[in-house]
Amino acid sequence: MIEIKDVKNIKSAALELCLWNGNTLYVLRLRDNSTNEKYLVLASSDKEGRFNLPIILNEVIKGYKELIPLKLMLTNSELGNLKEYINNTNTVPEAYFYQRFGFSVNSSGEVCFNGSEVVSMEKVKKVKATYESAVDTGYLPVEFIRDRINYKKPKAKEILFKTSDILESKGSLKKSLEFYKATAVESVMQITVAAGFASVLVHLLDCNPILLNLWGKSSTGKTSASLLVTSLYSSPKDARLMLDFDRTLMAIEGHLEGFKGVPVILDDASTNQSKVKIGSNFVYTLAKGVGRSRLDKDKKPTVTAYWNNVIIMSSENSILADCDVDKYGTIRRMVEIQVVPGDLTTDKNMAKDINRITKEQHGLLGVEFLKILVKNDIDIKELYDEEIEILRTIAIGVKATAQDGITQAFIELVAPIIVAANIVNTYMNFDFNIGKMRDRLLLSLSEGRANIGRNKGGVSYAK
Repeated sequence: MIEIKDVKNIKSAALELCLWNGNTLYVLRLRDNSTNEKYLVLASSDKEGRFNLPIILNEVIKGYKELIPLKLMLTNSELGNLKEYINNTNTVPEAYFYQRFGFSVNSSGEVCFNGSEVVSMEKVKKVKATYESAVDTGYLPVEFIRDRINYKKPKAKEILFKTSDILESKGSLKKSLEFYKATAVESVMQITVAAGFASVLVHLLDCNPILLNLWGKSSTGKTSASLLVTSLYSSPKDARLMLDFDRTLMAIEGHLEGFKGVPVILDDASTNQSKVKIGSNFVYTLAKGVGRSRLDKDKKPTVTAYWNNVIIMSSENSILADCDVDKYGTIRRMVEIQVVPGDLTTDKNMAKDINRITKEQHGLLGVEFLKILVKNDIDIKELYDEEIEILRTIAIGVKATAQDGITQAFIELVAPIIVAANIVNTYMNFDFNIGKMRDRLLLSLSEGRANIGRNKGGVSYAK
């Protein structure tokens, strides 16, 4: 549930109703652009300007009794008339906000998962007087309280951990572990799930975002893999983590802003509803973790968006094939794996089980992974550097081009995935096949060299 931190900020954006008894009512509509949920925010002040705590309703006022906590000092009949007016007027301004996920570590060693906060608003109108005259004002400066998960590293071995409603969780840790171990069997599925865990490492290591695209025909398990990754951190249907391509690149950037360490799914780039031009610019933008600077309608620069996590995509066709052939850097900015039946799920029954069980077991393992990192004081930078050397050694044995810049950058990109796999093997008793995962990731680099620009008549970069 959202909560207003400073009710006085509502004044600058809301419809301001000056009541006949000297009290003032402030009304504002809010829409969550992440979930499309709508809210109605109401606050009040008395003759001396003292504010009462605001109330937040779902879209409309259902009955006059919902207005009683505002202490407007009106009769029931008057409250009923006020309810009808607010529900039916079109003068109430509407503001928009996004919800985002992420975590940070402060100077005290406190790890915080952050919940909702306003990051962008459309210009809104403030209506002052007795339901009639209107004047323009600025932007809505309302800030929402952050729900968070706190972990303070204690001097002793005592673990202090507080869960939060913002991360939707259900089930038991034991059953979740059993389910994931039984499901993440094939190497490509293991890579995908490990990438979900690795999103935490991307933020802690301050790496560039990891883009992983699973491409292939329908019914190959891509959706099931996405459900597994989302369920590491929240509900498999959490709209904050599951996006589609029915939005512009600018809208995707806006949604990604503020995501730190928690993965995001971009599902089905092949849909006819896609509003994004898939190609080199798309890959470069997401992989950089920084949105493009733009000017608003008043020619003022907008706030630049930043994100630092793993982004897992799915498509029926290779994204690299639609990239410019001369943009070889695209290859080292995205891991692209072609999937065929059996790579992710063994059969349709497994897909059904994933769809069913993730509804009952979710939102537990991602938090447990972070707890393990902090509790055991794991030196992830050392593990990361060691994994880079191992992958380089393997690459040299496979291909003479292992020393080129693209190969080295690609190895640095994928190393957190293997580090995460090793950690969950050691501390959560997973059985990821590290050797096969390394081989499959390096094979994807060779496949990327062959696919780059293929749909644009380009010459293969493969050597």
